[in-house]
Amino acid sequence: MSVAAGTKRFACGRGSAAAKGRSCRVIALLVAVVLMSLGDLYITLTYLTSVGMSEGNPLARWVMAYNNPGLLIAWKLATVGAACWILYAMRRSRTAEIGAW
Repeated sequence: MSVAAGTKRFACGRGSAAAKGRSCRVIALLVAVVLMSLGDLYITLTYLTSVGMSEGNPLARWVMAYNNPGLLIAWKLATVGAACWILYAMRRSRTAEIGAW
């Protein structure tokens, strides 16, 4: 924490102590979600280009049917980015924390 002009500023947000803690937890969870999603994308691309694999998600299967890694990367980044943006915007609410978990 830093003190500026007599007020305390928190890196994770403003409000009550509970909201600040929740905000920090949601941000940490979103970082974990992004890292795991990037790992999943890497593994998916590795298996698709080497041994092959079947996809259980019908939307992902539809994107993979185009046989274009760039399209798959864009789709994955867009969906994860949209979810993270929504949860980040709502990071002070209990619902966002549950959603991030």
